[in-house]
Amino acid sequence: MYQYSVTSDYGAFTATSDARLRRLIREIAAIAEFLAGYHRSVAPIQRLDIYQNVPVAYTGQGSAVILLPIDRLLWTEQTLGDYGQLAQTLPKPQPIRKVEVWLTGDASDRAHQGLQQLGITVVEHVGQRLPLLD
Repeated sequence: MYQYSVTSDYGAFTATSDARLRRLIREIAAIAEFLAGYHRSVAPIQRLDIYQNVPVAYTGQGSAVILLPIDRLLWTEQTLGDYGQLAQTLPKPQPIRKVEVWLTGDASDRAHQGLQQLGITVVEHVGQRLPLLD
């Protein structure tokens, strides 16, 4: 079995097959496209950090935005753990008024409720708002 590693200033990502490598590259490209579209169409991104292997975009209006190219966000123990830790420990290089998760798809009702309890707003179907390639 082969193992590919992609390392940059933003972190290290590993894939163990050609198919996983292609998927990883598509995900990284989608997130980059998301960031560019958000910067052009919604608000200028002033700072970009990678936190827990997730890009977090900070705007001058006090938003911390996480852009995820996923079809459906479900509320599981893993989701609670990931977002709970993120909500509590997210670096705040500037005053943050709101934390948002932008999805290409949607989130379950339970995911909406759970994230809202953590102080995180969900924005769904952002492909309708951002100019994204398909």
